[in-house]
Parts: sequence; structure tokens; C-alpha cells
Amino acid sequence: MGGSRVRYDDTTLIRPSGTFSRKREKDNLAPLPLAGEGGPERSEGPGEGMTFLKDFVNVLSEASISFVLLSAIFIFIVYFNLLGGRLKSKAGYGFLGFGILLIVAGIFILPLLYLGIAYLILLFGLASLGPRLWDRKIGLRLFILGAIAFAVSMLDPNLFLIAAKGDNVPIVAMLFLVGFFLWLSMHQAITNDGRIAQGLKPMEASDGEADNRHIVGLGDDEAKVRVEHPEDEKDREKSQQAVPDAV
Repeated sequence: MGGSRVRYDDTTLIRPSGTFSRKREKDNLAPLPLAGEGGPERSEGPGEGMTFLKDFVNVLSEASISFVLLSAIFIFIVYFNLLGGRLKSKAGYGFLGFGILLIVAGIFILPLLYLGIAYLILLFGLASLGPRLWDRKIGLRLFILGAIAFAVSMLDPNLFLIAAKGDNVPIVAMLFLVGFFLWLSMHQAITNDGRIAQGLKPMEASDGEADNRHIVGLGDDEAKVRVEHPEDEKDREKSQQAVPDAV
């Protein structure tokens, strides 16, 4: 029964046993080193750092890992940036303890180590910002940081090939648009809360918006709902006050 033979050459990364090893000895060639047996030292350079960064992002992109990380971000934003919570509190110590637990577990399970590192970075970052997260200067810095990270990621040819496809361009744009409008809505909400606390109108309110309302009333002897403008209500009140004065 005929079949194709698999041909091995000298570029094999792992040293096989048997005929191939004897062939290398016959040709007076040194055996290929196994992993951890030495061999040429790999130089640490920008490529190594980029590889680590890609592995780091790939691990965090896994469904189970990203779910935990995004849930933690949501909780941190609500507690530190909306409710004004502090890291030196019972809840803060609980968040910190969970991050340390992830780091310890990451000694045995590498993805949990990456998760723990990202978790603690976000914890300390959001806790230190507090309500200042919604300030214009902080928002501008976050936007610039995101743009730089995106530009650096485009240096990877595979990622650039995927992101540059026509179907994926809107998805890439949504990453920035969703984040921007989420920050903008929270910025306006925090600003309006401060204005209302001072007795001022919201930023979106115009000068006549407070009087541009309808008053709905139903008298005791009326079968229909009465809808009036503020001016009509004022005129009616003046007429009712004029009757007792005339009497």
C-alpha cells in the first residue's frame, strides 16, 4: 500500500529520536537542542516586549477573563467614581484582597496572573481618580492614551489586516464612539447634578424652558381633564382674586 513519505529537514525545532538523529550524527552535525537545553541565547529586544504585550491582550480577551475584568471595571466605576468610595474602606480592602488572591493563584495558573495584574492596575487607577474621572482634562488624557494604544497596535501586520477590512472599520470606530459618548453623558450628568445642587438650571435648559410646561388639572365638578399653559393659570388666578376685591 503506497503512500507519501514525510521528509524532515534540518529546520526541525525539536530533536526527534531514531533514524533522523543517527543521520545527523553520520553527517557530523550537532544534535538539535531540546527546550531548556541551551542553544543560542535569544536577545531581549522590542520584539520580545511586543510578543508579551500581544500574549497579555490575548489572554484578557478570552471570554471568561474579559467577563470578570469588565464586571470589575463596572463595579469600580460605580463605587469609586460615582459614589465617591475610597480604597481605604471595607469595600476597598475587599477589592484589594481579591486582586492579591488572583496574583497568588496566577503562580499556578498563568491567565489568572495576567488578570490579577490588569485588575490591580484598574483598581488603583480608578480609585485614585475618583469623581475626577469625569473632568474634561482627564477625559482628554484618556482619549489620547487610547489613540496612542490603538496606533501602536496597528504596528502588528495581522491586526492591521483585520482592522482595515471594510466590514471591521465601523466596529473599530465604535470602540471610540461608545467610550466617548459614555464619558460625555456621565460628564453632563455630574455637571448638572452640581448645578441643581446650587439651585441652577441644567446646562441643556434654555431661559424659557422652565415656563414651557403644561399644567393638567381635573376639577371636582368637571368630567374632562383640563390642560392649561402657565399664562392661562396666572390669568385665571388674577380673575379669581379680582372677584373678592370687587365684592
